[in-house]
Amino acid sequence: MILFAIAALLYFIGEGITEGMTWLAADTDYRPRPFGYHIFRFVFETIGIIGMILLFGWFVWWYFVGILAMGLALYEMSFSTIRYEDPFYNKTSKWFGIPHPPGFWWVWVFTAGLVLFTVAANIG
Repeated sequence: MILFAIAALLYFIGEGITEGMTWLAADTDYRPRPFGYHIFRFVFETIGIIGMILLFGWFVWWYFVGILAMGLALYEMSFSTIRYEDPFYNKTSKWFGIPHPPGFWWVWVFTAGLVLFTVAANIG
């Protein structure tokens, strides 16, 4: 189960970093080094996805929900760190008319995911 969690979290961190680089490049003069960008893209995202697929059968539902919550929180914080240089940056834009939650919200999401993950790992 731990390997599945590591693979999932690697994916979410890699996705947040590469998407942060992409958005930063679109809004500023920043140009990501291709080698650095592709390392995050290949190593973190691809190996994370392959690891999740190969290890898919060895977890329970709440374990998956906990990993998903932790992963989304890590994605948002790594994206904000790359794009805004602050993992808790409060985005002011709206997504389909829905405002983004405050930056510190993701710490609570991560904590809730960690609790679910820990409980599910001890049960399963």
